[in-house]
Amino acid sequence: MSEEILQENLQYLEKKDLKLKENVMQWLKESATEEEFLVDVAVVEDRKVLYAELENKQYQLDSLYDSMMLLNKWFDGNKNNNYVKKYLLFGLGNGMYVRKILAESNEKSQITVFEPSMKIFIKVLQNFDCKDIFQDNRVTLIVQEYSDTILQPHLYRNIQYSDLEGLIICDYPNYKILFASQRLEFYQAIQLVYNSILSTREVLSRYGNSYYENTFANMKDLVHSKSLVSLYQKIPKDIPVFMVASGPSLDKNIDQLKRAKGKSFIIAADSAVKALLAHDIVPDMYVTVDGEKYYAHFADERISRIPMVCYLISNRRALQSSHAPKFFINDDNQHLQKFFDEHNTIVPILSTGGSVANEVFSLAVLLDFKTLVFVGQDLAFTDDKTHSQTTVRGGMQMKPSAIVNVMLEGIDGNMVASSGEFQLYLSWFENKIKENPNLRVIDATEGGAMIHGTKIMTLEDVIDEECTKEVDIEHIISQTECLFSKEEQLELTQYLKSIPEELSYVRDLAKRGIRDYDKMILLARKNQYHDGEMLRLYKRNNQLVEEIDAMLVQCYVEHRIQKSIDKVLKNAYTIEKDEKTEIITACEMGKEYLEDLLAEIEKDIPDILKKMENL
Repeated sequence: MSEEILQENLQYLEKKDLKLKENVMQWLKESATEEEFLVDVAVVEDRKVLYAELENKQYQLDSLYDSMMLLNKWFDGNKNNNYVKKYLLFGLGNGMYVRKILAESNEKSQITVFEPSMKIFIKVLQNFDCKDIFQDNRVTLIVQEYSDTILQPHLYRNIQYSDLEGLIICDYPNYKILFASQRLEFYQAIQLVYNSILSTREVLSRYGNSYYENTFANMKDLVHSKSLVSLYQKIPKDIPVFMVASGPSLDKNIDQLKRAKGKSFIIAADSAVKALLAHDIVPDMYVTVDGEKYYAHFADERISRIPMVCYLISNRRALQSSHAPKFFINDDNQHLQKFFDEHNTIVPILSTGGSVANEVFSLAVLLDFKTLVFVGQDLAFTDDKTHSQTTVRGGMQMKPSAIVNVMLEGIDGNMVASSGEFQLYLSWFENKIKENPNLRVIDATEGGAMIHGTKIMTLEDVIDEECTKEVDIEHIISQTECLFSKEEQLELTQYLKSIPEELSYVRDLAKRGIRDYDKMILLARKNQYHDGEMLRLYKRNNQLVEEIDAMLVQCYVEHRIQKSIDKVLKNAYTIEKDEKTEIITACEMGKEYLEDLLAEIEKDIPDILKKMENL
């Protein structure tokens, strides 16, 4: 051990992750050694070799002799030169694998290192110079439970659809033996994010047309909507918020919610509203997201008087039939965001895990409630049912046997049948609870899967303990300000009516780009791709494509050409066998995308002009 090495490492670690450095200092101060394995460093022929002992068996975390031979063999088996890659590495060890990746991989590649053992990490800090790793921005280091960065949110933020083909996942030697359970969690986190990305792309591709139709149909409601910021300012924070989902356990305790009305804030997922109304319980607000949601969820005439939180892409029939206040969430529409920014208007973005119930949770956090209560949030097939029997899907009496593919820990400690989809939502809830340690989150579902980080209570007890203050939510919402002033409503209307004109400009750019691609392909096939004309076309085309990308208005049509976009993204980092082939392939992909964009815009402009007549 070298005190000098340790202090230098800590100096650079502080710049990388202050929380991790502080935890290392605390660990050293407390001399924490209560672990079931030993970690040490041996010196072999003037080389430091990291090793661990578990159950009287020694496991090397480095080669005793020539590390380069080991590294070269490992790297050759984990590289794919056709892609710019992202590496996910289970275990830091002495850092040799990270250094090999940094030295040999593309400069745009990124490395996420998940180290499951603070004990190993400290031993490395004491014996190996890691300054170069801590200084490199391509490296994200996560030491389980001790870093600022949390694995799954980090993966959600940093892995995109275009990364999947070049994603490389690997283990440091012997870590899979020493840390079998942590390794399983590591791979499960990756799988959940992977599944989420693929399902999101599938939804965008499958429902692109309905998103387009909903967006233009719902613009009028956006112009006249209410402000969530204003609601945040007016709503009391010292009352509980009940987040009602449509799980099968809702049938057990739904009537209890009558006692909570007027003493809490009740937010329902759209799929749960029918069940609540069937028991004469009117939620204070409901959230609807899915543009393809069955209209049967909204068929009860009473729902038209319940305030809703929605997106532009939400089911247009649901919005058109509603006479209640509407609060809009930002669905990442960059064209509208430009208007919002110019007018200092805040339309919040809600974090979501794929389910409307996730959105309800995010809304409760956004409104700054301190006590959040899950109701009907089974995330499992309780009593062999998929949903509450009074919901639309519950009324279909679908049997979950065909979709059970995982078993999860239940609130009673026993295993319960669930699905990969529910597991994804569950993992999201648990991560959000970890990210918000000041929240008091209660699970009053009385069934289903365990959501770690929650307090398990009966709904009756929660209401007895928490619903102690009268509150008139209907009056508060009625006093909530509009999102836009009258003048801003007129300005927004004109801004939206300019969409066809802006799309016409994008159309002209696409035509010019296609012509340039044709010329570049011809030059490449003639082996003239190093001359001045090719360089001129390349620079001009780059500027043109950048201008198209900067035209935010194309967000209105891109969902309808999602397959074309995905094809470009999936192959964006592909490297062909030679320069000529790479140039031709890149030009052909770019041309194909612009042709699809052009065809879609020419079809949409007259349709949008017609839709704008009603705005």
